[in-house]
Amino acid sequence: MADERRKQVLISRRTTLLASLGRAEQFMTQYQEERGKLEVDLRLKNLDVLWQGLEEAQAELEDTEEEKEGMVRNLSYRSNFESQLFKIKAFLRSKLPAPISMQSNLPQITATGVPSTLKGLKLPTISLLEFSGDYKDRVPFYGTFLALIHTNLEVTDIQKCHYLRAAVKGEAAQLIESIGISVANYQLAWDALVNRYANEYLLRKRHLQALLDCLTMKRESASALHAIVDDFERHVNILGQLVEPVESWSTMLEHILCTRLHDDTLKAWGDYSSALNAVTYKHLVEFLQRRMRSSNRFPSISTINQSQGSTQPPKSLKRHSR
Repeated sequence: MADERRKQVLISRRTTLLASLGRAEQFMTQYQEERGKLEVDLRLKNLDVLWQGLEEAQAELEDTEEEKEGMVRNLSYRSNFESQLFKIKAFLRSKLPAPISMQSNLPQITATGVPSTLKGLKLPTISLLEFSGDYKDRVPFYGTFLALIHTNLEVTDIQKCHYLRAAVKGEAAQLIESIGISVANYQLAWDALVNRYANEYLLRKRHLQALLDCLTMKRESASALHAIVDDFERHVNILGQLVEPVESWSTMLEHILCTRLHDDTLKAWGDYSSALNAVTYKHLVEFLQRRMRSSNRFPSISTINQSQGSTQPPKSLKRHSR
């Protein structure tokens, strides 16, 4: 009974959110440049909140639906509102004012930091990644900022200081907020961030632990498989960037990822891998990617693993504490 009440609450919430989506679509179809351009940025932010709310409600409805008819209906709802959201968001973004290129008052920035020989070629603007102190974002932020700004001979230290201030948020921004913007202070600010967040030993441990803590599949679906494989691969790739010998971990990685798979996927992998001469982690990832593509082309309604789906790592892979 409680489950049915929860389902009705979710359906009601989805209806309310879809009504908001309809109003956003009405704004798009009746858009007037002079008045509408003042609302575009706010409506884009509201659309992101709307998208998140719809995704949460819809995902819970899909996870708890047991009837085939209800599953098909949920797939139809998701397809329709995702198409609406993409169309509206694309329209709103097209109405945003052109961003101020960080190249507008500077010579061409190159990834190597040396003066560009292609001065007549207009390259697309490269947006700097933001960093808030989250260890998962540290490697891509550090590599991008180092290549585009820190080692670039055509960018002055005062400009680097401004770029750094604009790129850091939250905890990372608080770390350097007391350091004034000046030529002399750029290196101080950069060193403060590097000293706080460039502990590669700690980063390796955190990403390795993240591999062991990856969630297991509750149900057989392309979206669940996408989420697990993408998350697992991201941590493996970052560990590779941190010079861990991930190429030699094939058997271990294949085993850990297998413990996260749904029984149906695991059985299919067992049947497939039995014909291989040597089973590797790369083979497993390629197999899962093909399975995802197949599921996307021909969506199948599988039986939901109601109560057996674990969201915790298996007992055989306990966290190792020092």
